[in-house]
Amino acid sequence: MYDLSGKVDLARLKEHFSDKVGAQSRQLLNALNGNIGFKGNLVLSSKLTELNLDLDLNALGSNLPQPLDKKTGSNLKGQFKYQSVLNESTSKRTSQWSSQLGKNISLEGRINAQGVMSQGIGIGVTPLVPESGIGINLQANDINIDDWHSLLYPKALSNKAPVQKSTQEIMKGSSSPDGDGLNVLNARVRNAVALNRQWPNLTLNAKLVNGSWLIQAKSPLLEGQVQYVERPGFDLVKGKLVRLNVPKSTPRIISVAGDPKAKAVAKTVPLNSIPELDLTIDQLSINQYKPGGIVIKTQNSLNKIAIQNLVVTNAEASTKVSGEWSVDTQGNNERILLDVSSEIKDLGGVIAHWGSPKAVEGGKGIVTAQLDWSGPPYDPAYETLSGKIAIKLENGRLLQVDSGIAKVIGVFSLQSLLKFASFDIQGSLGNVVTAGTGFNTLSGDFIIRNGVARTQNFTMQLNQARVATSGLVNIPKQIQDLRITIFPTIDATAGALALFAVNPIIGASALISQYLISNQLNRNLQSDYLVQGSWDKPDVIPLDQNGQPLDPKIIETIRSRNLLREQKMPSAPSIPNTPSRAPSVSPQN
Repeated sequence: MYDLSGKVDLARLKEHFSDKVGAQSRQLLNALNGNIGFKGNLVLSSKLTELNLDLDLNALGSNLPQPLDKKTGSNLKGQFKYQSVLNESTSKRTSQWSSQLGKNISLEGRINAQGVMSQGIGIGVTPLVPESGIGINLQANDINIDDWHSLLYPKALSNKAPVQKSTQEIMKGSSSPDGDGLNVLNARVRNAVALNRQWPNLTLNAKLVNGSWLIQAKSPLLEGQVQYVERPGFDLVKGKLVRLNVPKSTPRIISVAGDPKAKAVAKTVPLNSIPELDLTIDQLSINQYKPGGIVIKTQNSLNKIAIQNLVVTNAEASTKVSGEWSVDTQGNNERILLDVSSEIKDLGGVIAHWGSPKAVEGGKGIVTAQLDWSGPPYDPAYETLSGKIAIKLENGRLLQVDSGIAKVIGVFSLQSLLKFASFDIQGSLGNVVTAGTGFNTLSGDFIIRNGVARTQNFTMQLNQARVATSGLVNIPKQIQDLRITIFPTIDATAGALALFAVNPIIGASALISQYLISNQLNRNLQSDYLVQGSWDKPDVIPLDQNGQPLDPKIIETIRSRNLLREQKMPSAPSIPNTPSRAPSVSPQN
């Protein structure tokens, strides 16, 4: 027996193991600094080697993420035991070891007769030792998975093309140069952070098999099973989630290289590090948006993710989306292109999916859109939004106003249109449009450029009137400049039709006369308004029959005077029975 005491210099330890361990183990070692003091005894014989040490880790510093971070000088003690036994019949040795660091960290490991090493790490719970490589069993109150991912997979921080792995390298799995890396992970965390989002009460079980991670996850926000497949080029995530409720993002602030005082928001994951997706999600929720079930399939290439197929299905609508998400060669200037076609069965239900009170009852038809903007899909820069939208809906009823729909959808000021359409328009016709009024058709085309949506033909056909809207809506600033005209539809021909059946000559004359009278009556009862200002508190300016403000002094406050031109009564639109794309028209100023 030999008595031992001394210190282990971690710098020399990292140098010794630099070419003997895999990339992940090197990353772990590189995060440690300082030295470890030890005192104990060593037993040596031809068959047996035993080592028992008490550890002084006060001088150890750890830059590992929580809960394995440690400041140099903070108090931490531990023990380490090692045993190696020679099998005389096979002339091969087996080894095993264990360690306890403080109260919460424990390790167990072994090397079998074939020389395969396996090691388990327990944090707040008993270690889990896999057949080979590293197994982690974790129970903690808080853990930042983003920080651990950045440490163990540093190449994911780069927006360069992914490392081209050969099929042979992938199939080697745990026998590859990183075979001593992480192979099993079980975690139970009260508050986990992943993708800059909080995931409470998360249980995660993951196992690496032939280069693919089999992952089961469960929390109040997430449940399902997926497979993470390592492949040549881009990796793949496929599987099925029972539910996915995506919480709001909490941006991570980082220092800017070369300027210690400058700060920037860290990217969640660079685009070239995002794997291809082949996922089914039964229940998806993103903040207030609850679309129901989705199926998504993507195909990746350098600096671009092609959305081959994205289908959103629920009882109220079926929506198909295709497009792409791209960046420049430096990994910056993200851009989204989307082609959307939605067959709506219940407009009121669709609006409710966006987290708004039900502003419409019923309503069916087609909505198509071609959109592009700068920024990621989950955080668009609305001042760059461009494209076109076509709406053709029928048979609905307005229930509420001021519902906040526009703020949720963020495309055009439907809130303002419904709000204004629901004003009590007083006159000889009484209330033309009020909450509860049914619409026969609702249609229009919008051209969007730099976040400003323009329309010349947004119309709503009611039993009593047609409502025509033209103008623009500024989405980033949430303001509008709109001309809205109510065209009453007075039918004075019923008596003439009866007379026509009795005496065609007299009836025909009566029809012509009453047609002219009803047209003039409709013109006289036409109501015109300008709506400008904020979505929440718009300024409503009544106009006279000549399209001029009733109060002449107010004309100086009108920002878009071209809207004072005469509105023409829209013709009754037709509603298609099958989905169709909006016409290909380049946006104009």
